[in-house]
Amino acid sequence: MSYKTADDAGEALLVDISAGGCAFKQLSLPLAMHEKILVSIALPSESYVFQARGMVMRVEDDGRTAIKFTLVEPEDQTKIRMHFARLRAKTS
Repeated sequence: MSYKTADDAGEALLVDISAGGCAFKQLSLPLAMHEKILVSIALPSESYVFQARGMVMRVEDDGRTAIKFTLVEPEDQTKIRMHFARLRAKTS
């Protein structure tokens, strides 16, 4: 995944995602608490990339960073939910 701040851009490894936010690690550019960012995320095993605005809500000692989405287009929220529904169906 990639992300942009007001001043810079970076890359990170996505480790968790939901319709409300995501978590990532191995950031090329550290982020501060409450920093506003724009993320571009390719859903795993999907050929779909979406963008969302978010705010940093947690920065852990190991570098794991979590954001809460503050703006996700309704179509993108639907695609995120569909992605997880397909994953659940595969494991059932």
